[in-house]
Amino acid sequence: MELVNVTKRTPTTRTPTAEVEAAVLDAAERLVAGAGPGALSIRTLAKEAGVAPMSIYNRFGDKEGVLRALFVRGFRELLAHIAPPELAGPVTSAAEARDRLRASCRAYRTFAHHSPGTYSLMFEQGHDDVEPDDEAMDQAAAAFLALVGHIEAAQAVGAIVEGSSAELAQRAWACIHGAVSLELRQICFVSDTDAHYDAVVETVLAGLSPDAGVVGIDGPLVRPKSGVPLAVPR
Repeated sequence: MELVNVTKRTPTTRTPTAEVEAAVLDAAERLVAGAGPGALSIRTLAKEAGVAPMSIYNRFGDKEGVLRALFVRGFRELLAHIAPPELAGPVTSAAEARDRLRASCRAYRTFAHHSPGTYSLMFEQGHDDVEPDDEAMDQAAAAFLALVGHIEAAQAVGAIVEGSSAELAQRAWACIHGAVSLELRQICFVSDTDAHYDAVVETVLAGLSPDAGVVGIDGPLVRPKSGVPLAVPR
């Protein structure tokens, strides 16, 4: 009996689809960064990605499907940036906890600079051009909950003021997101944006310190727009 080597066959059934998906989403990132989601069309996307228009329809359905997939990939990549394996696990000191938060905040800016089109879709324009589905909102929640986890780890060693970890995470995110968004829109009156952002991060850390910080405000954690309660994993 002739044996079939299934190991060699497996990659050939998946790699082309994965390559097409990556090429389309990479092209969508470039086009969105250049002209915004409204200027995206299947024809221009296919030309930019170097694929046939039908392959986009087959994989994503339509333009909205591409944007939704880009939205999901964006939050997956953001999560990988702000919560990589080296920042996982318990912390043993307040200094380590602050270093972890500092690294996570800096990684947030790195992601935005690396994928400005996706960042804009996720936070600036996304809900006007595509309605995120459950998968998209789950991925967005996972990224936010990673920041909540950093806050809770810091609270456990006394590096962060007590109170709602979710509200404190929202507070920190509001600060770094505002700084990054202004920078990407080139609404900056300071010349050294690197030093400025580092100063923003240090201001956030100082503002959350046990001695100076305002206690986290208690309240239910909810999904944006819908108001549906969102559970924080313990």
